[in-house]
Amino acid sequence: MIDGSRADVSFLVGLLLDKFAWHLPLYRQHQRLLDAGITVSRAWLTQLAAQAAALLEPIYAAQLASIRTSRVKAMDETPIKAGRAGPGKMKGCYFWPVYGELDEICFPFFESRAHSNVEKVLGLSPVEGGVLLSDGYGAYEAYAGKTGLTTRSAGRTADASSSTPKRPSPRWRPRRSSPSAPSTRSKRRSGRPNSRGTPSASTGSITHGRSSRRSSAG
Repeated sequence: MIDGSRADVSFLVGLLLDKFAWHLPLYRQHQRLLDAGITVSRAWLTQLAAQAAALLEPIYAAQLASIRTSRVKAMDETPIKAGRAGPGKMKGCYFWPVYGELDEICFPFFESRAHSNVEKVLGLSPVEGGVLLSDGYGAYEAYAGKTGLTTRSAGRTADASSSTPKRPSPRWRPRRSSPSAPSTRSKRRSGRPNSRGTPSASTGSITHGRSSRRSSAG
């Protein structure tokens, strides 16, 4: 794959997958290789990652060209930390992922949210009748104004029924008895004998158990 390199295809693929798909930094991959008895330099791994990524550039370019020919495509921008802005600080940069009709997706990288980034990714000659789905950011509206492309945001394409507010589902709530009016259940129990041998609330007579009768009845 790389002229004069000791790394074969499987090693390069594993290196890129571990770093970019499973987020395993190169220094940890280097430690893993040392633990397995493979002595290489960390700088060599960094060099291999850059050279292997360069081999994928033609595939990226072909995929982006296919996305540009899509009549309907989607685009967004998402922040990411990359590069050093100072001691202990990272730069705030952006990915601008773009998605095509054939399920292609590319992640162009820029250092800002400048409106010109949309032009750099999609070009100034969109297909006839093209539609760009976005989050409504002004960069896409500006691009549509230059190219005649139709833009649609998530809020505008939502179904009308979904925009109608729905009544919240009823929730069970415990019934609260009024402090001034005792419940019916408490009224029924007020004149009944209790099982603890205590004076009844209504008659003042002493009772013993449910089967006992008031002393006055005997």
